[in-house]
Amino acid sequence: YFDGRLMEGITPATLKNLPSGSHIIRVIKENLIAETTIDLRSDIFNKIELNLKRQTGKLTVITEPLKAQVSLNGVNKGTTPITISELEPVVYSIFISMAGYVDVKRNVDISKNLNYEVNITLDPATSVDFYSKPIGAEVYLDEELKGKTPLSLEKVKVGEHKIELKLLNYATISENIEISKTTRTISKDLAP
Repeated sequence: YFDGRLMEGITPATLKNLPSGSHIIRVIKENLIAETTIDLRSDIFNKIELNLKRQTGKLTVITEPLKAQVSLNGVNKGTTPITISELEPVVYSIFISMAGYVDVKRNVDISKNLNYEVNITLDPATSVDFYSKPIGAEVYLDEELKGKTPLSLEKVKVGEHKIELKLLNYATISENIEISKTTRTISKDLAP
């Protein structure tokens, strides 16, 4: 590349009729890159030798509130705000967690953006225990089966949710409920 413009050719290459002045030369081969700035003069032949280096990226994670734990592909990297450098340009799985907030899982593709930034506002969460009479009812939270009563769920997002309790030979209970930081128990009697 000459000043960001793709030039045809494979190294070693000779580029002719280039304008005088300061220019940026970049060479790329697969995951390798080299770049330099050169001052060209029309009366001098310029020879450039470049050493290709592995192309890497960085990931910056910022959360509100700060101090959330960040794991990258299952390895703890520290707390937010954090910048993780020297990353291979591939897809990574990030996991962000903090006590009292809903965990966040996300994939980020460093190959598409070598300076990837993630800004996340964490949602408040609480723990909720589900009980039913009789026990053994399936608990659905926002249409996702979570288990059977009695059931304790950690990190349930504070806010409105649809809950359903289902048990064979009993009427299904389906309702929208508001879960707050103070919600600790949801108990329902199932009718035959």
